[in-house]
Amino acid sequence: MNKIKPGKVAIASCTPYATDAAAEAALMGGNAFDTAIAGAFDLMVSNILMCSIGGGGFATIKVAGKDPVVFDFFDAMPGMGLDKSEFGKNMRTVRVPYGIGIDVITGYCSIGVPGTSKGLELVAKNFGNLAMKDILSPAIKHAREGVPLNSTVAYWLSLSARKIHWFTEYSKSLLSSGNGEIPVKDYPMKNPDLANTFEIMADEGTDIIYKGEIARKMSEHIREGGGLVTPDDLKNYRVIERKPLGMKYKNYGIYTNPPPSAGGLALIQMLKAISYLNFKGYDPNTVSKLGRIIHTALNDRYSLFRQGNRNFNDMYNLVKDDYVLEKYANIIPCPNTTQISCSDDLGNACSITMSMGYGSGVALPGTGICFGNTLGELELNPFGFHALEPGMRLVSGMAPTIAVDVENNDILAIGSPGASRIAPAIMQTIINISDLNLNLCDAVKMPRVHWEDGKLVVESKMELDESRIPDEWEVIKFDDLDMYFGGVQCVRLNKDRLTACSDPRRCGKSRIVEL
Repeated sequence: MNKIKPGKVAIASCTPYATDAAAEAALMGGNAFDTAIAGAFDLMVSNILMCSIGGGGFATIKVAGKDPVVFDFFDAMPGMGLDKSEFGKNMRTVRVPYGIGIDVITGYCSIGVPGTSKGLELVAKNFGNLAMKDILSPAIKHAREGVPLNSTVAYWLSLSARKIHWFTEYSKSLLSSGNGEIPVKDYPMKNPDLANTFEIMADEGTDIIYKGEIARKMSEHIREGGGLVTPDDLKNYRVIERKPLGMKYKNYGIYTNPPPSAGGLALIQMLKAISYLNFKGYDPNTVSKLGRIIHTALNDRYSLFRQGNRNFNDMYNLVKDDYVLEKYANIIPCPNTTQISCSDDLGNACSITMSMGYGSGVALPGTGICFGNTLGELELNPFGFHALEPGMRLVSGMAPTIAVDVENNDILAIGSPGASRIAPAIMQTIINISDLNLNLCDAVKMPRVHWEDGKLVVESKMELDESRIPDEWEVIKFDDLDMYFGGVQCVRLNKDRLTACSDPRRCGKSRIVEL
């Protein structure tokens, strides 16, 4: 365990309260990893529905002087010990008018085996300075006393509370106002049950979620509702350490989430394609080409699945140089989630992306734990509903990333929420920094382009050349920056200088803490 205390820590997260919780950990002597974990647990309170003990995620970390690694604590397919006849049942499909519209499966059958608390605890214990009791203390305080509901979650609840999150009475009690209505911005959201759960975890560790009393209640409740999570699923869940997917982009070595995640794969493929573009700015021609690059990468990342190929190692073929050159030959000249990023002046960096999908509408009575619907997110289950074998990791679009320029002593920790918009948001921020030499906040605030379901979407009056895109594509223009395009959280250690930026598209906050 690294007990060296930093002099400064940079923090960027999706809420001011999580950023302040991370700062509290720093002031207690925490390094980049302690601060990131403290903020991550607080996001379960201050960015409720974007992450949860009942969800999963990934952490890409860099210990000073060492190469980055990825810790995979994403949801796994449940159903160990069950007869196959129980799979594929109890589907509850809803359509939510978010962005350009989404269809999701919710309810008990959509709940996977969660990994968030086990993954966060592992990073803290192996790389941090603080005890879990100290790391959890800000989140416990916020859960018990309450924090004002931010506009991002308030907007999401206005669209989804009745359709998704009020599926059970207990879930509704956690996610409604005192008079039983949909809570609005600044409503004080308290979760004393979750505070109690955090206190148990602080004393007993996360095993209580996987082998103890909470684990027993969790499995019983989900099984009684028609879901698949068994005691064996929880007991056998493991955090997986993975070698990052990487490439060299300009001066940066890029390290991101590898297969079976598809988010990191898309990021690397797009950056490889753009490296041939001689990118110098967002002129109409280039914007159109970026749209086509994003379209190709997002379509391509599931091509192997559509062919029925379940060998995740074959996904690496999609980022080989010769494949990218051939795939993008006609484009290039002859390439509901939350985030916290932290870095310290010792050279440690940590990027954590967590999600509970769009939510299952189910919460475990008495614990404050809301469950995600990762089994019901269509893009995370390309083989079909309940098609994976129990214990297998689901596909993910999350891509927590660290970029390292060794020559110039420059380290970026970056990530974003936003489902399929995650990789494009990170990609565009990286090229804004490396190719346009923008400072961190200007790079994050730059308008973005995205492609989804036959629609090319641009924001804040970004111009494009429509003659260079297929006629069948619909063009959608946003007048201002919009949360649909993600919420990048980025910190940077450049030589001895720390900077941080939180995306204005969400309700986050960045902060430099001097110790």
